[in-house]
Amino acid sequence: MLAEAARCYLALRRVWTDGSYSGPLVASAAPARCQVVIVAKPAGCKTFTALPRRWVVKRTFAWLSRYRRLGTRDLEHLHSSRAWVFVAMIHLMCRRLQPA
Repeated sequence: MLAEAARCYLALRRVWTDGSYSGPLVASAAPARCQVVIVAKPAGCKTFTALPRRWVVKRTFAWLSRYRRLGTRDLEHLHSSRAWVFVAMIHLMCRRLQPA
């Protein structure tokens, strides 16, 4: 998905991810010419620490978790799951454009 996003959006250069998404995402970033920045806790930190840019990742997941269809695990194909994420983000962007 990252390579396809980099083809569609040429200005995409940096992707922030949570610490748990460090495996295959980093490997797929090389052909996409994107820099993957993993926002993780510092080693040895046991208390709450405000991390830079982590709020962007958490805010996006919080927005997407409000859509019930994305919370179910009954989507069999990656294409349908990706389409529902697009629908949710289009809905969020349309709500931002609508005057309050």
